[in-house]
Amino acid sequence: MSVETEEEMELSGIEKGSSTTTTAGGGSLKKLQGTYTFADAVEHIGFGRFHVMLLFLCGFGWFAEISELVIMSFVAPQIQKDFSLTPLEYGILGSISFIGMAVGSVFWGVVADRFGRWIGFTCTTWLTFIFSVASAFAPNYGVLLLFRILATIGVGGTLPVDYAHLVEFLPVKNRGRHMAIVDAMGVIPALLFSSLLAYFGSKPDGSSNWRLILGVQSVPAGLFSLLRFLIPESPRYHLKMDDLDGAKAVLTKVARMNKKELPEGDLVPLEGSLENRNPLYRFKELFSTKVLRATTPRIWFMAFCAQFASAGMVFTFPKLLEDQFDLSAKDVSLYLLLGIIGILPGLGIAWYVVELHRRRSLASYYLVSSIGSALFAVATLSGARNLIFALIASMILRGGMEGMFSILNTIRIEAYPTVNRVTAMGVSQLWYNIGGAISPLIFGAMYTNVQL
Repeated sequence: MSVETEEEMELSGIEKGSSTTTTAGGGSLKKLQGTYTFADAVEHIGFGRFHVMLLFLCGFGWFAEISELVIMSFVAPQIQKDFSLTPLEYGILGSISFIGMAVGSVFWGVVADRFGRWIGFTCTTWLTFIFSVASAFAPNYGVLLLFRILATIGVGGTLPVDYAHLVEFLPVKNRGRHMAIVDAMGVIPALLFSSLLAYFGSKPDGSSNWRLILGVQSVPAGLFSLLRFLIPESPRYHLKMDDLDGAKAVLTKVARMNKKELPEGDLVPLEGSLENRNPLYRFKELFSTKVLRATTPRIWFMAFCAQFASAGMVFTFPKLLEDQFDLSAKDVSLYLLLGIIGILPGLGIAWYVVELHRRRSLASYYLVSSIGSALFAVATLSGARNLIFALIASMILRGGMEGMFSILNTIRIEAYPTVNRVTAMGVSQLWYNIGGAISPLIFGAMYTNVQL
């Protein structure tokens, strides 16, 4: 699945003097001496302070999703008791987050491709913050589901928008490794924050104050919502809207933060325009070439399988530990922290291998995740139940999955041109969240039979 990225195609067409540059629109334009392309500018500016700030703020996408899944999996048993939920209603409580994220990924993907990255980059976090706070005051199960789905519509938009926004500012060199760093900056703090929040939100009798936990969980979203105003619109989007002045202003700001200067000369416009391009047309573009017709379905299938397994593990982990090993809520929250032991080597190895071979690295991580999942299932069966074995399996599974998501996200965002990059990421995220929605439902329906 080796797909030449848009930036690499532009760079390959650059020669001294006058040359032809391939553009995202599929055509070409003459690059004259004394001019430079957007790709020239990005590579000339290099990686610097602006990109460090952007990596940090884009890490919130993963932070929001992981903390959402971990916190809801932890408080769900207490919510089930307080609202007297059936096993199926309990499963819906886990699935509703993925339904919201599925809607959000497609909606915000279309919005970001049509109206700009910055709108989605800022509005998604505000939506998450407002309805996360509201969830803490939900009077009943129905209202709680409504608030959770609205909050996760925001969460669902953060990943596709964030990754597209990030990749359009990054130089080509080591891009995959920078994407792995984003995952680490989101996942590790999210797991640490969620585990400690769950621990201190638990009572000595084993119950938990789920309203307080959901309220405190929303605080980071509020802080990130304010900080995201510091990031400008993507200059490549400005170019696609024929706004050369806007693109050059953003590039100048980035260069200044990195203590660099822009290349000499005038910025070359891109061919094509976003005017009169409806969402259906952008969707069709995901299959517009032979390579994309082969790549797109594969990405969808991999995204579905990845989150089907991940959501099942994250949502079932606390309840299985509580019920199968008779642990308190406080003990479970501490065991959640052990996931970091698996994540650190998982992401560390992914950071190294992602620049060696995307496809083989991804396949290896899928295999490791499968092994971890199988081991965890065996460790919780009645005939082979063992807490230490289950915890080791969960660390293998967590490390494999986070490395897998890191490489998969890099491939998902690099496979498509700017003009429909967020739409492509959003649609693949839809399949990702469909898998996540189905898994808790299956668990809720089958949990009465511990053999399953």
